[in-house]
Amino acid sequence: MCRDYPVQDVPTPLERERMVHEAFQASRAHLYIGGQQYFTRLHEHVNRSGNNPDALVVLGESGSGKSSLVCNFVQQLQQQNRRTLVIAHYIGSTAESADLGKMLRRIIEEIAEHWELDCEGLASDLHGVVEQFPKWLATAGRQPGGLVLVLDALNQLDDASAGSSGFVPSQLAWLPKQMPHGVRLVVSTLPGTALSVIRQQRPTWPTMSVAPLSADERLELVRQFSRHSSKSFSAEQRERLVSCRMSENPLFLRTVLEELRVFGSFEQLDTRIAWYLEADSVPALFNKVFERMEQQFEHSGTVPNGTVGSLLALIYVSHRGLSESELLEILHLTYAQWCPIYLSLDQSLVSRSGLLTFFHDYMRQAVYLRYLSSAARALSYHQQLANFFDARLRDASQYQQQQQQPPIEATTTTPSEAGDVDASNDAICAAVDSRIVDELPFHLLASRQHSRLASIITSAPMFFKLCSPQYKFELFRYWRELQSFSPHQTLLNTVLQLTPSSRGSLASTTKQYCKYLVIAGKFLEDMAVYDGAERLYLAALQARSDQQDTDTAKILYDPRKHTHTHTHTCMNTH
Repeated sequence: MCRDYPVQDVPTPLERERMVHEAFQASRAHLYIGGQQYFTRLHEHVNRSGNNPDALVVLGESGSGKSSLVCNFVQQLQQQNRRTLVIAHYIGSTAESADLGKMLRRIIEEIAEHWELDCEGLASDLHGVVEQFPKWLATAGRQPGGLVLVLDALNQLDDASAGSSGFVPSQLAWLPKQMPHGVRLVVSTLPGTALSVIRQQRPTWPTMSVAPLSADERLELVRQFSRHSSKSFSAEQRERLVSCRMSENPLFLRTVLEELRVFGSFEQLDTRIAWYLEADSVPALFNKVFERMEQQFEHSGTVPNGTVGSLLALIYVSHRGLSESELLEILHLTYAQWCPIYLSLDQSLVSRSGLLTFFHDYMRQAVYLRYLSSAARALSYHQQLANFFDARLRDASQYQQQQQQPPIEATTTTPSEAGDVDASNDAICAAVDSRIVDELPFHLLASRQHSRLASIITSAPMFFKLCSPQYKFELFRYWRELQSFSPHQTLLNTVLQLTPSSRGSLASTTKQYCKYLVIAGKFLEDMAVYDGAERLYLAALQARSDQQDTDTAKILYDPRKHTHTHTHTCMNTH
């Protein structure tokens, strides 16, 4: 097993995130139709000599082809200049990409890895990352080749990621007023709030508007599609497709073409084209797609009534998307029932690390309008997913007990450092896989099950999993939402009771237990619960003192990493 799948070949979280962005880039670069003048303007911007404090804003309506343009430009840039670090972050392309804190952290880690810089001191909270971000940009600008940073779909940054921190992504408080020397910035956005903020706060930023498709470009898109799909159209049918006003939107035209590709009746093709072209907007077109799917799969008896709506609604309310196996289990579908539905949605869904979500925001809008306009219905789907992942957590815990997993005291695995825990290799986290962490707390919060959420996030397996760098921002958010439930007191009781009084005498066992105490203590310190943090630090010191470890303070507490005076004094006087 280790020979065939060596540990060193397992991608890191940064590598996984990068690979999904690259996959998204490759998919959007396919079948691009647009003017060469856009690429000329983009290359002129990034190749300007001297200081360039402004970002270039790529502006266009949803579905206008901004992302395709950006993806093709990034590919060209990466091929033409190998010395320059090009970081392309496609907001909305992955489960993590719309979170401000995680986006900034990813950019910093990419910079650090490319130039082999030390980022051990990278902050784990949003305030800290926002404060450190300009310094890392300046560092990148001083390196050979410099940095080109591309942020696609700035309007999709999740304001909820800020929580109560005061940093609202759309207000650009996190972005330096001027780019450092050697750094070039390109952003794309829709007209709307994000653009208004840019024009208010960054009035010197130039814009490049992506124009609707011309008649010739529409015709070329239809011809290219026919060649790639082997779907032929008559001259009259091509003219109807090209002359439709909405066809100047690339997303609209390509969606119609994809629907026609799977339509099997040549004799009724004219009628079908006319039916789709009745739509006066992209969401209205997707509504017709859903209607077609309901007729094809539900009215024919292939699946029970309501399956199509439930499938799309579940994907909509999910935190990071849902896997095929999860959807099959929740909806009680066989693989034979699922396959034709999935193939019918193939061009409208995107798989992000095995999790299905919508390819475009217009589809999300259409799903909401057709299936989720009632708040009660949305709440019921959140409850359904909360129950599903809660049951999975309970099943995993029972299985672990049946396997008679050794208690935490008997393991020798230790976290990599006192401030973080490698939950993927940790015995205490064995019952909590990443999908449970991704979805369960989120849906408990969305379905207003606050008491259950408080119990879940303060349980040892979930808490230490959430303490890992991958999830720490979310833990902060849940914690702040639950202040009235005094989660710190529950956490204190949970952590202090992790081991029985008779822990044994293994030094590695005691060391692991102490590190758990310190991890929890550091988190409480970050949340300004200093009394609770002190209590855990003292418990850790006492445990190591029982083992007569002369290096206790050195192992458990590094005063350079902590700034709270009272705790510092406590840890260094015992």
